[in-house]
Amino acid sequence: MCEGRLPARLPLVPGHEGAGEVVELGPGVSGPPVGTHVILSWIPPCGSCALCLGGQPNLCVSVPPPPSTVTFEGEPAHAGLGVGCFCGGDRVDARAARP
Repeated sequence: MCEGRLPARLPLVPGHEGAGEVVELGPGVSGPPVGTHVILSWIPPCGSCALCLGGQPNLCVSVPPPPSTVTFEGEPAHAGLGVGCFCGGDRVDARAARP
């Protein structure tokens, strides 16, 4: 992505592999509780598509990335491969936070 070989929306926040601690859950979100240490999956499984139900959740593409909360020069900065953990804090789909 950084070299232009993979398509990506710009500006881009790289970092498709990461780990951290859950510090907050959004309204109505169920997931690992606050304080849980997690790894971040850049392919969060939906759990209900044919690939997930067929034992291949690593191939699921049903979960869209969350809206960007990071900006660069006033514009939304897009998470690289849906994670973008090279920033100070990250918002991911709860299914991407794996204890």
